[in-house]
Amino acid sequence: MGDGRFGDDGRGTPDALNAIAHSFAGFLGGIPLDGTFDWLGSVVGALVHLLLAALFGALFALMVPNPLSEGSLLGWTPVLVGPVYGALLWLVDHVVLWPLIDSDAAAAFTLWISFVGHLLYGLVLGSGVRSAAVRPTRRMA
Repeated sequence: MGDGRFGDDGRGTPDALNAIAHSFAGFLGGIPLDGTFDWLGSVVGALVHLLLAALFGALFALMVPNPLSEGSLLGWTPVLVGPVYGALLWLVDHVVLWPLIDSDAAAAFTLWISFVGHLLYGLVLGSGVRSAAVRPTRRMA
């Protein structure tokens, strides 16, 4: 049985979303950090997290070298750099900024689960950028 920290008690996702909502929408009040399910926290947390993922994903797509350019490891650069980007986002967010913004939510979060999630985010993001460049859709062509 877990100790109630996010991710190690089997409930995971709603708790993590509550923590995000607690940090970014604390003015709504009453968003729990004790593992209690909360609809408002889950919806607000999911929206904030998706918005940040889209913004940082777009930034990555603009920064990464074109997978089809010369010297880009045969187009695999985004896939290789993506997890590094995810790890850097995790480091800046979870280790540096989140404790400054909302120390209660940051302290209640299991760091290694978030780290793995950010690595997977970077891998999927890099794969998507590579895929879009290698096989553009009709809209992109």
